[in-house]
Amino acid sequence: MNATRIGIAQINPRIGDLERNFLLAYEYVRQALRAKVDLLIFPELSVIGYPPKDLLNNPDFVEAAVKCNAKWAELTSDNNLAILFGSIASIDVVGKNLINAAFLVENGRIISRQAKSLLPTYDVFDEDRYFSPADHRLCMLWRGIRLGVSICEDCWNDRTFWKKREYTLDPLEELHRSGVDVFVNISASPYALGKPEVRRKMLAHACSRFNTPMIYVNQVGGNDDVIYDGGSMVFDRFGQLNVEAPQFTEHFLCFDIKDDLTIVSGGIESPRCVPDKVEESAEISAALTLGLRDYASKCGFKTAVLGLSGGIDSAVTAVLAAQALGKKNVWGISMPSRYSSTGSRDDARLSADALGINFMTVPIEPMFNAYLEQLSSAFAGKKEDVTEENLQARIRGAILMAFSNKFGHLLLSTGNKSEVAMGYCTLYGDTNGGLAVISDLYKTKVYALAKWLNKTWDRAVIPEASITKPPSAELRPNQTDQDSLPPYAMLDEILRLYIEESKDFREIVGVTTFKPELIEKVLKTIFRNEYKRKQLPPGLRITKKAFGSGRVMPLAQGWQ
Repeated sequence: MNATRIGIAQINPRIGDLERNFLLAYEYVRQALRAKVDLLIFPELSVIGYPPKDLLNNPDFVEAAVKCNAKWAELTSDNNLAILFGSIASIDVVGKNLINAAFLVENGRIISRQAKSLLPTYDVFDEDRYFSPADHRLCMLWRGIRLGVSICEDCWNDRTFWKKREYTLDPLEELHRSGVDVFVNISASPYALGKPEVRRKMLAHACSRFNTPMIYVNQVGGNDDVIYDGGSMVFDRFGQLNVEAPQFTEHFLCFDIKDDLTIVSGGIESPRCVPDKVEESAEISAALTLGLRDYASKCGFKTAVLGLSGGIDSAVTAVLAAQALGKKNVWGISMPSRYSSTGSRDDARLSADALGINFMTVPIEPMFNAYLEQLSSAFAGKKEDVTEENLQARIRGAILMAFSNKFGHLLLSTGNKSEVAMGYCTLYGDTNGGLAVISDLYKTKVYALAKWLNKTWDRAVIPEASITKPPSAELRPNQTDQDSLPPYAMLDEILRLYIEESKDFREIVGVTTFKPELIEKVLKTIFRNEYKRKQLPPGLRITKKAFGSGRVMPLAQGWQ
């Protein structure tokens, strides 16, 4: 029985870097030729990277990208390889004259094209801003096989899988009616906790519903605040997962499809056939490490600096930075004040020593005294309050920015999602930075991640005291977070229900045992601090609703 060999190129493109992405494709073509692959499949918008955003409003960029499609097609000249890849194309219509499309190329030319039908405009997506949707959905006939090609969102609207749908159209239904042999979905599907499993179930359901195999190829890597996890998959017509690429890393694999559409492994790489169960903290660590590494490298940074306070948030961020950039490329700066405990100072050094990162102490007391002296006449008769606390945070922020400017380090801010939600941070102080690494990680999950990191490293890289002591900003005597915030276990559940589950006050009261006054206070505090979050550095997104590009709220508004 004859078989067709299919290759999956799970790549990590850089947005807008047409030459780099082409060279990346060239390397995967070389691997595919060595493995005797017949068809090599790349992710959505692989030529230009996803999401290109307002680069698509630049005529020169669009022209260069469209020309690059032909350059990718030339990769199939003088060989027996076909390639399916994602890019843009111009169409002659009034209004939005671009399409997000899949291109099938062979013998050096484009032989078929399918535009994306469903253009998401929710959360981090804004495709309807740039693209026109497909006006048809037809199979691509290739070497006797009818390929039902769709793009990312096109497979996320199954009326028999989702209780609530975003669109009336189901592209897979139309492709099925046209007599498809194999579904192919090329994607740039962002990562969020729990999403990989939902994705598996949804795709398996579609295969069993239509009695058709599916090849799913996803982008991997970090682009700005969004992380793409890869995890490309192949399902048989019964919905059985046969092949799976690993998460959070580039990968090439290949497999064979027989004439009867059964799937068998093949080629120089052995595909994973059964997904491993991954602990949540392991997945979080991998996602944030990838997001930090890619943000730094794609923005041209090789080194990073952060404030190392002796607390759990900065300790966890330091570990992630060491994993992403290498320990010798990370600088931890301790900036003690009159309120810094001996334990916190010691824990900061212990953390740096255990990790092997660079460490320096810059006391802020002389600078703090200078501020107080200069402001004493202006503040005469006024009690000390949060103003003096924020002065300390802003001095530290200025010191860290000085290290960033002088040595070219990427400054990492260390605030977690619980603090960011409640505005428990100081503008132009601890919010300073080029990237907020754990800003989408609730405090309770920070603790879980810290314990997991200590288990997986060969030593305790996060001091036990940093995990067990009451968290504190140490900006006044005997201060703890719980002076200003509810216990984190309670706070994080309220925040999750409101931010990620979109539940309002009454619904949260109905599904929890928390006092209504507490819930009301938390929600009002979130509203009141929207202006702070607007000014934060980009934060790596790992939940389905982060404080970033996917959450757009008015600053001056009156709804409570």
